[in-house]
Amino acid sequence: MGNTHNKNLEHKNQKQSTHSDRDGQAFTSQFSLSHFVGNLSGRSFVSVTSNQSVYSASRPWSRVSRRRWNDSTLKNPLEASKTAWPVAHKESIFQPEFPITTDLLQKDFQIEETIAKGAFGEVYKVKKISEDKEYALKVLSKSQIVNESAVRQVKEEARIQAACGHHSFIAGAVARWQTKKRLYIVSEYIPGGELLALLDKYGKLPEELVKIFVAEIAIAIDFLHNAGVIYRDLKPENILLDSDCHIRLIDFGLSKWLSIGSRTTTLCGTLKYMACRRPTDAGTMNARTIAFELSMEGRQVDEVVACIFHTVLFHRSSGKFTYNNEESYSIRTVSYVDVDCDFIDFTYVCCESDALGRSVKREISDFSELLRGLDASSSPPRGSISLEFFQKRRARWPFQPECVPWEVWTVYCELARSDHDVHSKHENVVEMLQDKIVFITEIINRHEYVPKMPSRSDADLIFDTSYSDIQPYLFKIHYNLSGAPPTSVGNTVRKLIRDTLSL
Repeated sequence: MGNTHNKNLEHKNQKQSTHSDRDGQAFTSQFSLSHFVGNLSGRSFVSVTSNQSVYSASRPWSRVSRRRWNDSTLKNPLEASKTAWPVAHKESIFQPEFPITTDLLQKDFQIEETIAKGAFGEVYKVKKISEDKEYALKVLSKSQIVNESAVRQVKEEARIQAACGHHSFIAGAVARWQTKKRLYIVSEYIPGGELLALLDKYGKLPEELVKIFVAEIAIAIDFLHNAGVIYRDLKPENILLDSDCHIRLIDFGLSKWLSIGSRTTTLCGTLKYMACRRPTDAGTMNARTIAFELSMEGRQVDEVVACIFHTVLFHRSSGKFTYNNEESYSIRTVSYVDVDCDFIDFTYVCCESDALGRSVKREISDFSELLRGLDASSSPPRGSISLEFFQKRRARWPFQPECVPWEVWTVYCELARSDHDVHSKHENVVEMLQDKIVFITEIINRHEYVPKMPSRSDADLIFDTSYSDIQPYLFKIHYNLSGAPPTSVGNTVRKLIRDTLSL
């Protein structure tokens, strides 16, 4: 009896001790029932160590908002150590290009007016309150982007603009972020408006202004090509003018960033400016919709010469697009690899359509004479668009000072009406190359050539001064004759010069 009484008393004391511990802090071992049940039910456990004991707290995932989570939990060590808020799928698919933030950042900007509307949202002119400076804010709808399967397209646009926006002729990106329903991209505000508005207002532009526009567009396209970016939506709406009337390229939504050896077979762009090649029954290409193809080493390159010609020259010559779907013209051109534009100096546009009016032919012919530099008394000679010429007119010049100062772009709009005229134009090309051979030979003897676009991070692709100015083996020139397949001319500078001179 005595032993039984002692056992009952001991059992009672253990119960009181357990209740006492439960009133304070319950001890839970790693093999406790609550531990196993919690793991089976998907609940998270957090252990906090104190001087007295170790205890566990069990809870389901919190459903409070992200802002409330930051404000209410992070100051509490126990709450802060709980399972973090999981990132929703509609937010994770836009990372890391668009970091997650709250609406607080939006309050830094004051909307002044709507600038433009696009497929996924609107562009606003805003003022940053802290800096009292104007920016362009693009607001995109996530639901529309997802419904159109354009997530990769939007992320690519953000990457390209962030990496290439420091160029003088490309609109720079300042910041970007996302909320639960929208994406935000802040870019520098270009006050001059679209080139299209200038064309609509004045109709025809002076040839001197057209020449500058063509060269600046070409320099911007050349820079993008050096970075491996294919810009596929060149049109007046995507060319803005700054306060000094210099161009800025915007809207990289259709652009594509290619690595070495990769290809793209996608044909995209605005229809009347597209420069994809589709031979017709007559072996010609339509001037309004299907211009010509610049394809090197199996890669589709963007519009470049064709769209510059359409965007600027056609507008300048007649004040509007002259051609319709039935009218066409043939093209003879020496095109280039989408890596460098030191040799984009030869473009022969042969307007042979019977429906093309004589007045338009005369306009283009006169403009061609001006661009061919027949007036050598002017300074610089009319028709020669040189690096030095533009360097004097640009405070922030994108090229390295040690680059070879030869012409980076010359557009020839030749109305070749016979084989004799075509032959004479080839002789002009030979003369144009003569002054380049000395510089090319010096570079060949001075440099060991390496790829312009190394297989490294995206940031390293832009203006790496450790690489030489040109890479001859990346050049692969084709001579496109309308209605005939392109033929390869060469892939080194030495072979390029030799074969080009023999054309």
